[in-house]
Amino acid sequence: MKIGVIGTGYVGLIQAVGLASFNYEVVGIDIDSSKIEKLKKGISPLYEESLEDILKKHVNKNLIFSTDYNLLKDIDIIFLCVGTPQDKSGKANLSFLFSAVEN
Repeated sequence: MKIGVIGTGYVGLIQAVGLASFNYEVVGIDIDSSKIEKLKKGISPLYEESLEDILKKHVNKNLIFSTDYNLLKDIDIIFLCVGTPQDKSGKANLSFLFSAVEN
């Protein structure tokens, strides 16, 4: 099964690495190219115990990272793990979610 994860923050990165550790083929997508370049080298932008060790074990094998949404064409399941910060009125700002869906 091929899985896509859009967003590589706390939710998306943990999701992508966790699924890769179960030997699924995972594509992690993010718009932040500097973050993607670090992830491709096995460097995690955040700290969770053992995360970087598991990331290094799977990156460029069954776990790849990119800014290219075209890599999601043959994916079976896509997880949208983008931020939904509150706007000034306290409602969830869904603009990142809508942008990910459109891409």
